[in-house]
Amino acid sequence: MVEFRGFLLPKEEKASKDEAASDSDSENDNDDDVRNPDYHDIMRLSAGRCQYLTSTKMRCSSEKMQEVEYKNGRFIVSQGEKTIRARFDSMFSSPWWMAMVELVEIAASSQTQRKVAVPSYSIRLDDGVDANLVSLFLTKGCSVNEEHVSAFLDFAQSRNIRLTFLDLLKNLQDFGSSGEVNSDICKQIQTSLHSSPTGKAFLVPEWTKVAHRLFPCHVRTLLSSVDLGVLRGMEKALKDEPWIFGFQCIIKERYGILGCEVKIPSLVNCNLMEKMPVMNRGALYIYNALCEVTYRCGHTYFPLEELKNTKYLKPFTPFTSWDESLDYLKEINAVKTDSDNYGKPSSLFLPSIRNYEQTIVRTISKMMKGHPWVGGVEIDEKAFGGDQDQLEAAKMMTTKPVVVVSGKGGCGKTHVVSKVLSQMLKLKIPQFAAACESHTKQDEEPMGGVSQSFSGVSQMDFQGCASPIRSSTINSVLETPPRVEKFPKCSDQLPEDESETSDPGGDEVLLTAPTGKAASILGKRICFQAYTLHSVIFSYLKWIEAKKCSESHSTWKFSDVKLLVCDESSLISLRTFATLLNILTMNSSLQQIILLGDKHQLPSIEPGNLLADVFNALLNHGSSVTLRTNHRSESQLIVENAEKISRQQMPFFPPKPLSGFMRLGYQAKQSESGVDFSHIALNQVVKDLLENKIPSVSLPEPERSQFIAFRHDDCSEINELCSRIYNQHPLKNDKGKVDFQVGDKVCVKKNVECFDIHGKEEVKLNNGEIFFIRKIIEEKDNHNKKTTYFDLANTEKIMTIDAKMLKKAKLRHAWARTIHTFQGSEIDTVVYVVGRPGFYQTCQHVYTAVTRGVRQVIIISNPGHLEEVVKRKPFPRKTRLQQYLADDLLKPVTCTGDKDISESASFANDEKSGFHRREDDRVIGSTNQEICPQTSSGYLTLPTPPQTPRSTKRKATSPVREQPNSTPTKRIRTAQYNSNCKVCKGPVYAGRDEITYNGQTKSWVHKNCV
Repeated sequence: MVEFRGFLLPKEEKASKDEAASDSDSENDNDDDVRNPDYHDIMRLSAGRCQYLTSTKMRCSSEKMQEVEYKNGRFIVSQGEKTIRARFDSMFSSPWWMAMVELVEIAASSQTQRKVAVPSYSIRLDDGVDANLVSLFLTKGCSVNEEHVSAFLDFAQSRNIRLTFLDLLKNLQDFGSSGEVNSDICKQIQTSLHSSPTGKAFLVPEWTKVAHRLFPCHVRTLLSSVDLGVLRGMEKALKDEPWIFGFQCIIKERYGILGCEVKIPSLVNCNLMEKMPVMNRGALYIYNALCEVTYRCGHTYFPLEELKNTKYLKPFTPFTSWDESLDYLKEINAVKTDSDNYGKPSSLFLPSIRNYEQTIVRTISKMMKGHPWVGGVEIDEKAFGGDQDQLEAAKMMTTKPVVVVSGKGGCGKTHVVSKVLSQMLKLKIPQFAAACESHTKQDEEPMGGVSQSFSGVSQMDFQGCASPIRSSTINSVLETPPRVEKFPKCSDQLPEDESETSDPGGDEVLLTAPTGKAASILGKRICFQAYTLHSVIFSYLKWIEAKKCSESHSTWKFSDVKLLVCDESSLISLRTFATLLNILTMNSSLQQIILLGDKHQLPSIEPGNLLADVFNALLNHGSSVTLRTNHRSESQLIVENAEKISRQQMPFFPPKPLSGFMRLGYQAKQSESGVDFSHIALNQVVKDLLENKIPSVSLPEPERSQFIAFRHDDCSEINELCSRIYNQHPLKNDKGKVDFQVGDKVCVKKNVECFDIHGKEEVKLNNGEIFFIRKIIEEKDNHNKKTTYFDLANTEKIMTIDAKMLKKAKLRHAWARTIHTFQGSEIDTVVYVVGRPGFYQTCQHVYTAVTRGVRQVIIISNPGHLEEVVKRKPFPRKTRLQQYLADDLLKPVTCTGDKDISESASFANDEKSGFHRREDDRVIGSTNQEICPQTSSGYLTLPTPPQTPRSTKRKATSPVREQPNSTPTKRIRTAQYNSNCKVCKGPVYAGRDEITYNGQTKSWVHKNCV
């Protein structure tokens, strides 16, 4: 391997073809270091104890560099120039930085998988450094005042000092000691060095040299947001204890940084593994192997003996310090162990993932002892058309606080929820029910008569409402006579700062889904505003940040939620669900959870198997049900074949064309030398299908069809074919960048604020919305220099979007997606490309792809490949959630003593015990029996009566405890905070009124109102 050392030269006006081609490689790069913060991280961020680092991708580019040679103990600028291809950081492309690149030889046949070098940077120490370069470094790089730099340069010239970066700090000290005025100037220069990113990188040279190899996506953020003292501490640790950078828990605890962890290949690349003791090196190997098997296979724990023999440890075995390394991992809380009956470690797990499982168990177990929010609702059996499974699910929702409903698409999971919610709102808001009935009478139609949208999605209207209902809509219905105009259109956007109201329907029901498209479909079907789970989590993060900065504290948007409905729950990860439950239980009055999904589909790509584990654990408690009847007549064959595939049986392909389920085959072609050309035959079948050259198959328009593949390479080739056929041009231009042309569709990836073409109205583009590009206009602005505007048309509105914002958008060219990215959305026609079967491709992938189709499923496969995949059994995930939840639900509720939890308990103690308490102390229990926060199970907490948020603290009291399974009693005492009477609705004043607390209904009642 050859090393090249030099500094970047100014770019030419015309980019070379190599640079243009190299840019395309970074479009599909994945950043594995980026993760969403969990509840513990959110609390740390709100307390200002940690920094959450954002990632910055370094693009592959070919740069012209001036070579620097090392001769006779000094660096000399040579006469040679060379174009080097690497992942250069634009922040370090300035002329005062020197880059060292390891040149990698690239084979001509491996263009798609070629390795890209990552340079290491250091300050220039060659003979080409002069006073002008030092001046440029101080003014442009460190933002030092030009007059101060001039004074320093004059001092150096008067003393006949040759300025170099090696002696810069010493020369600054001499300059500061030369006079009082110069001392003040020196302090200003040093302040700029200590605060600017370039100055920090200069002051920690050893850290800067390896930073891009250890933290390739976080260097800019670290230099800009982390103090110099922390960076110097990290630089010292690189010399004394480099192994700590391989453990995120140590980086989080010691430096207060979230999202950074170095992998073993990076440590090897920086020659840091050789400096480690055997025990610490073995701990890194064990930890990395456990993380690899956990996140690749989805396990939440792994047997110790299997880990010793796994392929992830083979390059590093045999170990001589297994016990010592395990003890060190447990000491730093990076890895924990489960013990067998003899007290020996039997399995390993990551503490964070185990904490997610225990949070879910703790919340569900506590909630199962309460009463559902929709309890007492009478179920109309006629509304379910004789479907006994749907009727059973509806009864569960009115009697069980936690309900799991599983079933394939078309079985009516959301239909059951919509009917139960409609009955609930009829009881709470009669005016609302009257408005719905006057709007339409489609509610009486049977399930089979449900209309289909353009994408084949059932648009089940909530009481006939054809659009999501918001809290403001219900409030307006209460204030004014029912009118059809009071129901907004689906295109109306929900204001982000919409304040909470006392409405029992709109604010107390939270519909969520893991993806934006699934949330949109759920909201249209049930006719409530739906959100993604991450949007709810990050709204809480933004709320506590705003609450910390502002004096006036507003109520959190979802603080009144009592019912949580999660659709497509098989996609939800343990971390996301546990974080959401933590937030809602601490900051709302959550009483009931309804999980919808298909337990046979693929689980989340993250560790765990949430839906299947919770479904199986609650099955013996009458809280789980499977809907078996398909109510879409056009998809009956799809459902039957999906059932066969789930049993590892080959699906049935009827001989009739256009039957709704068919297969297109192709023959694998190999050359005489053994080279496989099957992808050429596959592309030809896809091309013929897109061009409608296959008479027995009818492919609808792109908006109603979707290609699904298992491999990313197949998706890329199919998308390129679709782009050339539908848009008449390739996906990317000759520079390797996404090519936006007139007539294309643009799908906004993130929320973007923009203005209409006349500049009169501010418009917000929501996540996932699609617009057509009509024309491109370039305008010059003195303030923004040059800005490119794209005129986008969405039916009636024409909007403009800045070129910078357009980078956050994507072409609607993603006709082909991998199976994991396509979960959570149904479409009219699904084309599943089996491709070359991989080791991890199982019948579960085929099942998930098939169940995404509503009217038609087309399978493209080589003879034998489909059967090979269908016959392959899915790999079971090793999880503890089902066992822990089942065991915890069988435990009696006991407490060994009166233990109060002080509201002033430190965050560290709460975090250590895994217990978190809301500000207003509202909980979910239904009995008066108190649960100690740290019992043998480790999950339970103290329930207290509901109360409204207030600014003053109240003293913790010891509530009355009862024996297990005893009848809840009514306690008479003086109110300790303001509330409302459950009977007369009148106010209850703290310290004055005598009240009765009913533990069964969790209600406050005046003593005279009983």
